[in-house]
Amino acid sequence: MGGDGYAPPPEPEYEYEVIIPEIEIIGEDPGVPNAPETEYEIPDPDMDPIEEKDRTEPEQPDFDDDQDQDRPGENEDPNGDCVRGAIEAAIRNAGGEVDSKAIESALEEKAGQKGENGYSLNSETFRDIVDDFLKVHSPEGQNDLKEEIENGKNAIARIDADGDGDWEHAVVLTDSDDDGFWYYDPVLGCEEYIDNENVHDPLIIDGVE
Repeated sequence: MGGDGYAPPPEPEYEYEVIIPEIEIIGEDPGVPNAPETEYEIPDPDMDPIEEKDRTEPEQPDFDDDQDQDRPGENEDPNGDCVRGAIEAAIRNAGGEVDSKAIESALEEKAGQKGENGYSLNSETFRDIVDDFLKVHSPEGQNDLKEEIENGKNAIARIDADGDGDWEHAVVLTDSDDDGFWYYDPVLGCEEYIDNENVHDPLIIDGVE
């Protein structure tokens, strides 16, 4: 080192090329490079909102309030007294004039004390009260009853609506098929259906007293 004149060779120079890729900003979010293009569906502001259905409750069929207007009665019995309501409906259907006070008086006289759900009657008392206001006769059997109804007559009867063995509900039978009867319910004010075995004390209506 000193005086011999030796000097180390210079280090070679290297050239470095820095390649910076071109970044193209596409897509909806400018902060994400090279993001794929995304289409967003924007709701129409004039579109009616979709009503979400409550799935916890079963859907109930629409009730037609006019379905019973060509049936024996046009009005439901507001007091829950099916016997009076059935007699009134039968009288209307037969073209007679209804005297609600007279029917109520007959019920009080012959059926006794009115309970929370109306009057409690046996078969004999039921027939006795109906006879005061309607001309009726008992059918010879169920086939005879159905034949009379198919020929255009109605019948007033008691039914076991709950299937508990109590013939506690008075109705007007209006139509039938092999398995049962359609009837006008004076309490509900509409037409319903009942099986053959749940109809009791039917009386075919021939007219008004």
